[in-house]
Amino acid sequence: MASRSSLLRTKRNWEGKRSFRLRRWHYWRGRPKQTVRTKNLRRKWWAKYQEAERVLRRVDASYAKIAPADPQGRAIAFGRRYVGVHESPAGSNRGPLIDQWQRRFGFRGAPWCGIFLGNELLAAGVRGVTARIASVSAIEDDARAHRGCFYGYTPGYGGYAQRGDAVILFGRGVHVELIIEVVAGGYRTVGGNTSADTRGNQSAGGCVAEHIRSAGEVHGVAHIRY
Repeated sequence: MASRSSLLRTKRNWEGKRSFRLRRWHYWRGRPKQTVRTKNLRRKWWAKYQEAERVLRRVDASYAKIAPADPQGRAIAFGRRYVGVHESPAGSNRGPLIDQWQRRFGFRGAPWCGIFLGNELLAAGVRGVTARIASVSAIEDDARAHRGCFYGYTPGYGGYAQRGDAVILFGRGVHVELIIEVVAGGYRTVGGNTSADTRGNQSAGGCVAEHIRSAGEVHGVAHIRY
């Protein structure tokens, strides 16, 4: 069986292909004059996009067989598996996988950092995950009230936090990510609807990415009942 790292490399490679093929399909579908050539090219790129989807489903199935046994590890593995996925078109809160994640909570085209967290928790088998997780403010409120899938809340940085907790960033109601590990002066995280690097929009950047979040960026930590 392939290793976790090789499957992740394969996945990222095919995610790039899928994204490129989808952009080509959008391009040819949007041409004002639909000639025989444009229709053929539209069909060609849609078939190539579907091929990439099939490959990625097989990779996901293989990855699931070697997923970590502990629920925190499964949540983190889900998030890391989709690093590099981004909105299509940019700024739309949409995309094949993003639409799928949103449908699980009854949304379409909504800001999706909390929705991505919800999908991570569902992948880990966490109970009590509801559509309220789409709201970062509701995550904080529910954690403070020990409601749903949360058992507590720590304001700011420096208190109790552990792998698998949710960290609220940049202020109340702004952004949320999953803690991969506690590091010196902050947390290593994975989250959705952020930027791939530190230069882009960190709370609405349109992609799944890993980051080191510093103490100054932390608004609080919501503790999850695994």
